[in-house]
Amino acid sequence: MTDKKLYMKILVLAPTPFFSHRGTHIRIYEQASGLVKFNHQISILTYHLGIDPVWDNKSIRVLRIPALFSWYKKTEAGPSWQKIFLDLFLFVKGFFYIIKNHPKIIHAHLHEGVFIGWLLQKTFFYFKIKLVADFHGSLVREMIDHDYLKNKMVRSCFSKLERFIFNLGDRAIVSSPENVESINKLRQKNEAILVADGIDLESYARPIDRDIVRTKYKLPQDKKIIIYTGAFLANKGFAELIDLYESLVKDQLSLHFVIAGDPIEKFEEIKISEGLKNNLTVVSPLSYFDLPELLKVSDIAVEPKAIESLQGSGKIISYMAAGLPIVCHSRSTNEFYSVGQSFSLFEQIKKLLSDPSLCVTQGKINLEKAKRFSRAERAQEINQIYNSCYEAN
Repeated sequence: MTDKKLYMKILVLAPTPFFSHRGTHIRIYEQASGLVKFNHQISILTYHLGIDPVWDNKSIRVLRIPALFSWYKKTEAGPSWQKIFLDLFLFVKGFFYIIKNHPKIIHAHLHEGVFIGWLLQKTFFYFKIKLVADFHGSLVREMIDHDYLKNKMVRSCFSKLERFIFNLGDRAIVSSPENVESINKLRQKNEAILVADGIDLESYARPIDRDIVRTKYKLPQDKKIIIYTGAFLANKGFAELIDLYESLVKDQLSLHFVIAGDPIEKFEEIKISEGLKNNLTVVSPLSYFDLPELLKVSDIAVEPKAIESLQGSGKIISYMAAGLPIVCHSRSTNEFYSVGQSFSLFEQIKKLLSDPSLCVTQGKINLEKAKRFSRAERAQEINQIYNSCYEAN
């Protein structure tokens, strides 16, 4: 018989325009999709904008704050001072949700979500709600990357706030091993636990017709496809990616390049050569749910990010699940997934192209590695963490 304590009402705090087709949202979506097998009732509280995913289970629902901020349309990654007003409404919406539903767990994503979750937990202390803090990276580092916190005093205040938030939660989970190390230097109780991103492996196992899919995206049938998926932003290594593509075009190789993601405005700001324009397909926006078929008709995947961000990489897991060889830098996040080389991205691609059997072998190895990152395994880990919150009492 299944232990009844597995059945819980879970309030997921997502201070972001869920669902948008990018990393933070994919982590939230895959976690919720996996957790329903434990019969939890999951309510995702989020902003007024974003799409409603089609769920396989009716025990998941998306709740939105009132659409009073129609002027706020930002769905791409990155901070914004305007989010402060949206987060106030997120707290109010959460306040009334808890009065009506009495959740057992608040699963709070991102620093803002954790802080709001802590305020709600303290407000309703008599309900004995447990708070699980889900950190996706560093708030201060992200704000600096997006050209915020130029004033030293303001940066210092945010650093102190971040250290405070890192200590919140009955349990803390993080998406990357380097973030575990970073947070555990600051947490004064119960160390943070690594829970990597998960993926629906079944969606990658479905057969596709390569010719039909390539035609759908207007891709050439007779060329090798090198693909990048993700944000067209500098802190994601996008400028280096364009330079890499330009170098490969100059090398006169029979290649076609794909970049898939957003925001398209950032791509349009970049000057590219006619040679690259003639051999480049831009897919923007890219639906996360169409990602498997696009990756499976590609030949090599690129992850150009070179800086440490303390974030996991659902992107790399998707590349692995599609059975692709992956070209990326040798940084700690990539080493966690057992990918990355110490030599240049250009040389890595040239090596793969010169040895087709190496392409096939690396793709098969990556496909096997992907099995460690199924959404089912991640859900099992999170469910155990939920239960441990109450077993400690």
